[in-house]
Amino acid sequence: MLLIELKRELPCPSIYGRALALDMAETVSEDASVCKEHWQLTGTMKIYGNESLVAMEVSEKDESHSVLHLKMLSPAPRLSINGQSRALGFLADAIEQLLENSLSNK
Repeated sequence: MLLIELKRELPCPSIYGRALALDMAETVSEDASVCKEHWQLTGTMKIYGNESLVAMEVSEKDESHSVLHLKMLSPAPRLSINGQSRALGFLADAIEQLLENSLSNK
């Protein structure tokens, strides 16, 4: 099985990116959990009516930028490769929108 992954650079420190990823996970998942050793967040995310197991990580690129890593661990039954890509894109876009909203409120 092909696992879909997505990376996106965020214009914020990794600690802030992690908080945004956690906020998003708590919005679309009832079972999100964090592995503190590697700061990997996993959960069954409900996106567009489909429930898929997704992993999120935010790593530091430099002191003012981080990288969001999303990985489809177990897609919803019959979810196509394109559907998996759209689901991860939705999560990345939503996290970026949270970042934009929080920066515009400062």
